[in-house]
Amino acid sequence: MRFGNSTPGPWQHNPQNPTRLQGPKDETIGGLYGDVVGVDNQFTNARLMAAAPTMYQYLSTQSDDKSTSIIEDISSDTLASSWTHTDDNPRLIKEDSTTLASVFGGIQGELEQRDNARLIVAAPAMRVYLQQKASNGDSEAAEIIALL
Repeated sequence: MRFGNSTPGPWQHNPQNPTRLQGPKDETIGGLYGDVVGVDNQFTNARLMAAAPTMYQYLSTQSDDKSTSIIEDISSDTLASSWTHTDDNPRLIKEDSTTLASVFGGIQGELEQRDNARLIVAAPAMRVYLQQKASNGDSEAAEIIALL
């Protein structure tokens, strides 16, 4: 399942160079910054951002209150997350005042860019949800967590 106008998954990053987030047609979804956060955190952020569509798809198959709440919050852009984005162009993904990435629009332009940013901002909350499901024995959640 795809979120709104977001770039379809799977997304990926180059495991040797985490500066670029790509879609399945090798389109650039975003550029990640590492100078302030350090290269190890940049790699961690790249893996987490790349997993956003996969995590969203998993959440969309769940029927509990928490998964429903996260999905509704992503749609309404009200998700409480340690990551945020602005309405400026390009949409900057930030943690506190540190810029982590710039999100680009693809074929659909601004709508795709906005929805990609919403998925990326939701990645930390989706990760927490999947970690809880994996710790309760959900093997599908554990497989996704292993990607991170």
